Parts: sequence; structure tokens; C-alpha cells
Amino acid sequence: MSAWHVRNGHFHSVSYASNIHVSILCMITLFRKIRSALLESGQSRKYLLYAIGEMILVIVGILIALQINNWNEYRKERGKEVEVLRSLAHNLESNRDHFSDLVSFAVTSNKSMDAVEYAFETLAMFEDSLSFHFNRLRLPYYNLNISRAGYETFKNAGFDIVQSESLRNEIIDLFEQNYVSLERIMENHSTSIDVERITVFYHDHFKATYRGLVPKDYDFVKNDEFYKEWRARRRFTNTWVSNLYRSRVEETEKVLGLIQESLGSSDSL
Repeated sequence: MSAWHVRNGHFHSVSYASNIHVSILCMITLFRKIRSALLESGQSRKYLLYAIGEMILVIVGILIALQINNWNEYRKERGKEVEVLRSLAHNLESNRDHFSDLVSFAVTSNKSMDAVEYAFETLAMFEDSLSFHFNRLRLPYYNLNISRAGYETFKNAGFDIVQSESLRNEIIDLFEQNYVSLERIMENHSTSIDVERITVFYHDHFKATYRGLVPKDYDFVKNDEFYKEWRARRRFTNTWVSNLYRSRVEETEKVLGLIQESLGSSDSL
């Protein structure tokens, strides 16, 4: 905490603690002069009272200085907390948007699946509009990439930097339990996909155009049992994954809301 004083025509910042210290020293000097005068005049009772007053003044001054110092330290700690929470909020916004994109990808992938299935049931020949949907079904699954920079800052600063125990636990649980669980699920899922076989199938039975993918033999692709089975698995996976990521969007938004609420309270300090 500081104030501005004018000296020699210029403004100078002076801390309140320094002001109090100077004021107390002046008063102590005054008390000592009075005390000396009383001692010399033989007024011992008044001398004793002034001596006690001087002691009380020193004690009060020390307590005030300590309180101001504690308050300044508290403000510094809260400043660090705000920086950590803002970094975490940025991470969570990024993760929420990433999960939302993955949900959209799964949903649109199933829409393309619907278009392909409908074409196989109703169209005897390939139509150019299907090339876009065949290409979307070939696209890689779900490249999960969770942002953690803010959480690492939180860990390095020490978890106690966040005052609220409940908020602290929510953040830790989200990153250490929720996100880690999601990564393990998706890692196990990726190993269960026969990526090599479906890649070879697309290479052998489709050709790339500016529109997307065109079957080299529409009837073969339409009736191939492996491709039928793969499409059914892909549809199930899309539905499962979209629900999985929706739940992560909700969990992330919940913690993000708590952080934003805490930041709003910090602004009032």
C-alpha cells in the first residue's frame, strides 16, 4: 500500500508503513523530550506515565507494521492465485472447445454414414455427391489433445496457492482423474481398431478426387462384408465417443464456471 507525496516539485511514492514508522519515531522523540524534562523537574509520577505511553506506542507501531506487512504478503499471494486461475481457465476453455469439436466430428461422421447406407439401399450406381461422405468415413478417428500448461503452472506454484479447498479439489480431480481416464479409454480404443486393414481397403478400392473418394467398383464396395462390418462398428463408436466427450464438456464447463466465479471474487479485493 502506498501514497503519493510532493517533494521538491515532484511526486514520490511513500509506503503507508514508512509513514507510520516516521510518525511513531517523531512521537517517540517527543515523548523522550517530555520525559527528560519531567525527570529533570522531579515529576517522577508523570515521568513514569510518559515512559509507559512510549512503550505502548512502540508496541502498537510494531503491531500495525506487522499487520500491513501481512496484508501486503496476502495481496501478493492472491495475485499469484489469480495468475494460476487465469491460466487454468484458458486451458479449460481450450479443452472444452476441443471436446466439442470431437463431438461434432462424431455426429457429422454418422450423418455421412446415413447418407452412404441410404445410397447403398436405393442407388444402383455411384453418384458424385457420395464422394464427400466416403471421404469423411475414411478420416482418422479422434486425435485427443488435452491442454495441460495451466495445470502444470498450478502444480509448480503449489496446490495450496488456490485458497478454496473445494475448488482446488475440483481442479485436481478433473486433470488427474477425469482427463487421465479419458486418455486411457481412447488409448485402449485406438489399439482395438484394425487401422492397417481399413487403410489397405480404402487404398485398394477407392480413388481420390477433388470432391473426395470415389469407389473403383461401387457394387463391390456396397456388398463387401468387411466394409459392412467396419461401418457398423464405426457408427457404434461415433455414438459412444460423442456421449463420452459430451460428458467431458459438461465436467470441464463445471470447473471452468467455478474458476471464473473465484476470479470474479478476486477482482473485488
